[in-house]
Amino acid sequence: MINKTYLTKIEEIKKAFHTNKYFPSIQLHNFLINFEELKKKVDKSKFEKETNLLSHRLSKAELKLDILEFREFLSKILNKKITNTTFTVYKLEWKDFKILNDDCVEKPGIDIILDFTENWNTESGGQIIYSDGSGENYTMPVLKNSLTIVERKKGVQKFFKYVNNLAGNGKRQFLLLSV
Repeated sequence: MINKTYLTKIEEIKKAFHTNKYFPSIQLHNFLINFEELKKKVDKSKFEKETNLLSHRLSKAELKLDILEFREFLSKILNKKITNTTFTVYKLEWKDFKILNDDCVEKPGIDIILDFTENWNTESGGQIIYSDGSGENYTMPVLKNSLTIVERKKGVQKFFKYVNNLAGNGKRQFLLLSV
């Protein structure tokens, strides 16, 4: 499942992730060997559209990836045993978004993102952006077949940038697990 290069470089990945004390994060490209197979599962997910114009408009589903190799890899990188791998699958299309909302504050934790978006124009929006509340924002690049790990420290929240008309019929799909 995981690109073998990453399995042989766990200590280097772990060090790179934990080096940035202010905003620990890392993005691994070409992460999955079986990307197309897993993408078919993502595409078949039973998405439900949710709309609350004060906070979000998006489609989501759940997908359990109970793969031992993946859980062990994450556990080693994070120095934390990962047992739950039920991801929320997000599908963002034109007019979708998730804004920061004081009524929905996330506790500190770690976000694990598997990106299944293909051929995405970044001018269309849809990026996952982390904000620390003091004006500092960190935009996660949209990259097909990537694994992004982000540690959310106290006060750091995420939002999904509004998907504008430049997306056309395109869709942004990613899996997100918060631990």
